[in-house]
Amino acid sequence: MSKLYEKLDLLIITAVSRGNRNPRRDLDVFAEAQRIANTTRQYTMRVIDGRLTALRKSGAIHYLHKSDAPDGKVGWYVVSTGQPA
Repeated sequence: MSKLYEKLDLLIITAVSRGNRNPRRDLDVFAEAQRIANTTRQYTMRVIDGRLTALRKSGAIHYLHKSDAPDGKVGWYVVSTGQPA
């Protein structure tokens, strides 16, 4: 993980673990993504989408449809590591 995205990745995982199934709407996530977007000349939502993809590919989070979700809600979920927090 790049140093540039460390804080954003942590904010996304925190938002998802708090039950925010769409971290794009989290104000802290958006503010950090906007800061990165301004320095890299990208669109804010592209930055967030890119980090969601990177976190999904690394196995930190996954997207579940209504039929697969434990609470019946579509969205992003943190992957359980099986270790107590």
